[in-house]
Amino acid sequence: MRIGTDMLIVKALTALEEVGWQAQKAPIPPSFALRFTLAYLFAHGDGRRASFDEFWRIVTDIGDHHQSTPTSTNIVRSSGADRELYGIYKSVGVYRSTDMIFSCHQRQKREKPGGPV
Repeated sequence: MRIGTDMLIVKALTALEEVGWQAQKAPIPPSFALRFTLAYLFAHGDGRRASFDEFWRIVTDIGDHHQSTPTSTNIVRSSGADRELYGIYKSVGVYRSTDMIFSCHQRQKREKPGGPV
């Protein structure tokens, strides 16, 4: 059974939603998986690269950028990642619904720590 391109795009977007949720707590370590997901979506996008580059920069950035507390640094990172996700969704022609935003968060709440991803 082949998985269609549209389904793969949705899965890649869901993966980025998960990265966005994780970025609320700490910077995300740079990884091939994140790089590949962004590249895959860019390959199916409208050719505008800014949101993809900025999402990578924001979620992997370990600097505090003169924020007064680690919590405020995390808030700034999270809101920046969220902003860029809208641009990525727009680039690939998918509407970012509330269901998409919260789907990975709900899945994480259902799964036990250390369980399957």
